[in-house]
Amino acid sequence: MIEVKNLTVSFDGKTVLENINLTISKNEITIIVGQSGCGKSVLMKSIEGLITPDTGKILIDGMNVFSLNRKELNKTRRKLAMLFQGSALLDSLNVYQNVALTLMEHSKLPEDEISNIVSEKLELVGLADTFYKMPAELSGGMKKRVALARAIVLQPEYIIYDEPTTGLDPIIADEIINLMLKLHRKYNVTSIIVTHDLHCIQRIEGNIAMIHDKKIVFDGTYNDFKNDNNDYVKKFVSRN
Repeated sequence: MIEVKNLTVSFDGKTVLENINLTISKNEITIIVGQSGCGKSVLMKSIEGLITPDTGKILIDGMNVFSLNRKELNKTRRKLAMLFQGSALLDSLNVYQNVALTLMEHSKLPEDEISNIVSEKLELVGLADTFYKMPAELSGGMKKRVALARAIVLQPEYIIYDEPTTGLDPIIADEIINLMLKLHRKYNVTSIIVTHDLHCIQRIEGNIAMIHDKKIVFDGTYNDFKNDNNDYVKKFVSRN
């Protein structure tokens, strides 16, 4: 479980998040929603310990991210994986090398075992035949799939998806959503999805937390979100 308690984050004197409180339940899907620039990605980077807040704390399985030493923080971060908005593949490495990199750096597994794990993950995302392709040879959707394979290679407890459908055509976006749901069920992970894509929100129907004007203005189920009386929530839901 991830608990965000009284979190305030500012940059150069400008407050981005103010007194945020949020519980992300274990093995469930939580969707962080709001318009671009509202602070969704700042919240996720804070959860990973990449941004230090002005005040507040974030507990991951009871451990306060901001009071851990480097060794403890690295151990906690290994529970987390992130699918970046732009996939963030390394252009100089082929698909196999991109997916295997985490295992090479954070495990002592022999090369043949690493190869088997990479093969399994690539097959799971439907890219078993792309081992030696370079990122430049891949479509946007394929890059997302490779990034997903890389994200799950260490079988994390938490997966953070940063705008997973942004920039994809509707058919490919649906394929990525289906894959996210498949991975959630297969590995029983805690899935945290950051998005402003209403179609993605409707398809996944997870627990929803909406950020607006630095604060969380809604925190609850998808059904309650659809029927909430908050003016901003209603405006967000009603847009096409």
